[in-house]
Amino acid sequence: MSVGKAVSKKEEELTSAQKEQMEQIKKLESTAIKAEKESKEAQIDEKKGKATGKATKAQLREMMDAKEVIKATITGVSRGGLHSKILGHNAFCPISQIDTKKLKPEDLNSYLKETYEFVINGIEKGTNVILTRIPLVAGDVEGRVVEIEAIAKSGGTIVGTVSGILMDKNKKEETGAFIDLDGVEGLVHISELSWTRAAKVKDVVEVGKDYTFKVISVERKDPLTATKVKLSLKQVGNDPWKELGTQLKVGQNVDGVVSRIGNNGVFVCLQQGIEALIRTEDLSWEKFKKISDIVKKGQEITARIVNIDLEKRRVDLSLKDEKSDPWTNITTKYKDGMTVKGTVADEKEYGYFVDIEAGITGLLNKARIAGEKGKKDKLWKKGEEVEVVVQYIDTEERKIVLSFGEIELASVQISEQPKKKRERTDKPSSKGAPMTYDTAKTGGDDGASEFASLLQNAIDKKKKKK
Repeated sequence: MSVGKAVSKKEEELTSAQKEQMEQIKKLESTAIKAEKESKEAQIDEKKGKATGKATKAQLREMMDAKEVIKATITGVSRGGLHSKILGHNAFCPISQIDTKKLKPEDLNSYLKETYEFVINGIEKGTNVILTRIPLVAGDVEGRVVEIEAIAKSGGTIVGTVSGILMDKNKKEETGAFIDLDGVEGLVHISELSWTRAAKVKDVVEVGKDYTFKVISVERKDPLTATKVKLSLKQVGNDPWKELGTQLKVGQNVDGVVSRIGNNGVFVCLQQGIEALIRTEDLSWEKFKKISDIVKKGQEITARIVNIDLEKRRVDLSLKDEKSDPWTNITTKYKDGMTVKGTVADEKEYGYFVDIEAGITGLLNKARIAGEKGKKDKLWKKGEEVEVVVQYIDTEERKIVLSFGEIELASVQISEQPKKKRERTDKPSSKGAPMTYDTAKTGGDDGASEFASLLQNAIDKKKKKK
């Protein structure tokens, strides 16, 4: 039997009490060795300290535990914080530990070569010392938080300085502003800046300026300097929507300024805090390709109120309803077979759009151009004057069908044919909307029906010749 196996067997024969006693002895030996090592290191540090004037690690730890205040002169600055010397060691104070206020890297230059009081916050590998000023400058934070909590309960206001802009990094858009409340940081969301929708924070407030805010809520955090204070700028004044019902009525014409142009229409500022919407289809009776062809940002306009929803805080306007509808009594101005002059507004594969007057546009299908001319491309240029014949007017669909030259038509006028029943659809109806370049298409009453009539007429003529 080997010695190793004999020892192993002997240890197996030990009682549990003996095993526990042996483990305790090992721990005591380990502690004694560690203490002896630290003692030797302390002696070495002390000798070095006496020789160089540096504080030892043990001394630095004692000062950190006791939260002893140390003075230091700032020898350099970086984007991360302040650099200095403490008791012969390199020291660094992170930007987040300099003040309770939120600082920017460019603010640190004012600290250079100045002397401040610090507390040791940590000792890194070696003897680099990490400093903090928060315990020294945050002495009044508790009292300030209590004061702000009282303001929140009473529904009062507080003056603060805009210290920065809050950005949503994913959407790359401004979402609010940071407010310095003298040692406590507040936040006002972009929706609480103004009763009207603000596209950018900078449209309402300016960094570095003081404003009066209403305190919405206070949420205490640890440390106390991280306490969240929610603020509102718009709630400082009266809600303009509360009195809107007595000021504006449906059908009333109002003056306003175009504040912004969106995808679905134009937003108009009627008064401070009240913004209305003119949808694209309510901008003009006339055809247009771009909203900027009708109105521009900053332009003063007069529009008619078509809807007010106080619950949803919404006002809908119509720019075209403020003017008379050119389609009113149009059949008294134009008759089937009447020759009129117009201007070519646009050309499509199937024909031409011709402006007869402002807001009245007719469609001249190539099938309705007499003779060989109907087969030619670019027969007229945009803006060129042309003399056309009114074939029929559809007041319900707001369409005028035109022809050019002497063409043979079926004996039955299309306008006299019974209309097909419309199939039910969830798509928005085009009824009441003017015909535009992009909405008119071949086929329908102007295409398929007419082609069938012309074809039948040609067949009848061939039969007569035979």
